[in-house]
Amino acid sequence: METIVNTIILVLLWCINIFNGTGLDSAYHITQNTKNIVIIISILCFLIKEVNGRRLLVGKREFIIYGGMFCSFELSVFIAGFGFQAINYLWMFCLIYLISCMTLDDNTFLLSSLMCGIGGIGILYIYNNSSILSGWNENSIAMIGMDSFLLMLISLCFVKSIVKKIFLLCLSYIYIIFILPTDSRSSILFVVIGVLFAFNIIPKKIIYNGKNKITWFLLVPLIVAVCVIFVSNTKMFIKLDLWSYKQFQKPIFNGRNNIWKNGLDILSTKLFLGAGSIEVNGWHNSAVTCLVTYGCIGYIFWIKALKNMILRAFEWINDYIIQGCILSFFLLYFQQSVELGFISSKPSFTGYIVLGMIFGRIRYLWFCEVYEDADN
Repeated sequence: METIVNTIILVLLWCINIFNGTGLDSAYHITQNTKNIVIIISILCFLIKEVNGRRLLVGKREFIIYGGMFCSFELSVFIAGFGFQAINYLWMFCLIYLISCMTLDDNTFLLSSLMCGIGGIGILYIYNNSSILSGWNENSIAMIGMDSFLLMLISLCFVKSIVKKIFLLCLSYIYIIFILPTDSRSSILFVVIGVLFAFNIIPKKIIYNGKNKITWFLLVPLIVAVCVIFVSNTKMFIKLDLWSYKQFQKPIFNGRNNIWKNGLDILSTKLFLGAGSIEVNGWHNSAVTCLVTYGCIGYIFWIKALKNMILRAFEWINDYIIQGCILSFFLLYFQQSVELGFISSKPSFTGYIVLGMIFGRIRYLWFCEVYEDADN
């Protein structure tokens, strides 16, 4: 029964995420209501654990990191005159906590990932073959597809059966074909990269043996932005642009080099606390978005918060589900070097769902160890 309930909750979160930022969301306040529910339930879960005497003592390091992130984000927004709007993004960490309270076994991951994966194909099919979603942004549709694929990959990227590998290959091919009409180069690219990792053409150990590289992995969006700005001022940029026009009928960076340069110019005038407005979410890069909105102080705490969670996951890296979660998270995170959603006033849930699933899985593995020790 617990498996079914947990699966329903995870799939429901995926469904809600589909409408995030759409006209339906604006009309029915889907994201706003979800935010309120998640925050309230998170507080209740914490209080229930307190009442039952199971105190969750927060370590000094975690208190400084997460407390520093929350305070610096809110200070940036408050000073800029936007009140307490930082919560519109920060509630994602409540979502992580809420999912971490679940006990996620193998069947939960298999069922939820397959349902989200097949659901993603369904959304792409409807978009390509009917007018129901004709008003939706094609880039958002591509992102829904890629996110759904990465959720599906969690349980399927380590399959050994030939039949299951063929099944994964078929689903991957369908995803690529269905995403192609959206003309989202980054979504197609990261679906292909996910397939290459799944079949170990790109060795998975690059990711899950990379404990000492976590900081560099998390800095990838910033490194990409800086490198692109640098390249755009060289002769190589003209050659790359011409090649892109021939192959894709659009510029190589599609104007992102100018967007990122403008963002870093704004940052240079508000270096420490940023502009404070996360509503300005058109930066197409998670690092630039965080830096412009919350400044260098907020960005440092944000990177440390993500690193702290990933380090916790690496303590259980021998579990294939944990490995799949880490792989899917970083693929999604790397894709956010050129896209929107990971950090926003209405952020995409997917990356935070995956982080929550990591801790829900750790909770399950911990209980398994306790029961095993008790039996012995």
